[in-house]
Amino acid sequence: MSEFFTQEHFNLLQSLQGKKFDQTDAAHEAAYKKLRQAYDLTQDWANRIKAERFPNGRVSIRRRPTNQGNHFAGYNWAKIYPDAASPPSLAYTVGLNGHDGFVIKIDTVKLQDNNPMRESYLKLRGPFQGSPIVKILPIDQGLSLGMDDLVAWSLNAITEFGLSYDEVAERIGQPDEVEPDAVLKHFDINEDFRTMRKGWNTEETEQFCRLARLVHYSGMDWWFAGTHTHLRFGRKNAGSARAVSVVGLVTGSLACRVTWRPELPSISKFVRKAISEKMVDNIAAALEADDEALQELIRTDEEREGFWPA
Repeated sequence: MSEFFTQEHFNLLQSLQGKKFDQTDAAHEAAYKKLRQAYDLTQDWANRIKAERFPNGRVSIRRRPTNQGNHFAGYNWAKIYPDAASPPSLAYTVGLNGHDGFVIKIDTVKLQDNNPMRESYLKLRGPFQGSPIVKILPIDQGLSLGMDDLVAWSLNAITEFGLSYDEVAERIGQPDEVEPDAVLKHFDINEDFRTMRKGWNTEETEQFCRLARLVHYSGMDWWFAGTHTHLRFGRKNAGSARAVSVVGLVTGSLACRVTWRPELPSISKFVRKAISEKMVDNIAAALEADDEALQELIRTDEEREGFWPA
């Protein structure tokens, strides 16, 4: 692996942006490997910032040069959460932009532009160039540095932001602050579901709402299925009778029970397990740690947010 970023990394980001990855194309395969190397460097960059500035934080990165539709992206990025409990929808991000250079900013995560929180963020951020929460180092200047100097530039950039992470979070709101009723309205359209959840206690209902938000903001879909109505989550495109992938199920009229299907490095599969705070904590951790594997499970040619049952 290269010890630092190269002009070739930027050239590939520029030239391949938007192109469908063809695994039978030797040039594409070589480019993919080069861009994975750039992602390794971006991960190191983010980890060093976290160690210096956010010792109690965490880094999240999906080291895949292509998007959900398997098209090459024109950038790479890593997310840095300042605290272990920071909401998954807002992070410091560092990465390469093929045309602009090295970028550090405060940004939302996995929210489409029509999402109310994303809309509030965009108004607060303003124009990308000159934003109080975005710093850009031009390509030639960044390439003249080593990793130590790039990290030092990044740490200084954070101190110069016009708004702190907490101030941004307060101004745009957070999905984790949504009341249970606001989540349940997406599911209560189904009479069988309303009947089913009458048997759940308050804690089970709260944890289900938390799970529902986590699944939705990870980009997965929710839908009803089966003769005895139950909920599924994974990927199911609108108008399709068959699901692309079923990751889990929610069932139970006497208690809320969850089934998790895939066997992943951070979480083992389980069947009809009573929902609990610890379970949802484990799923939340897996959604971060195993994001790349999960994206493979739900990947389609359509790049979009997750669907609610409606």
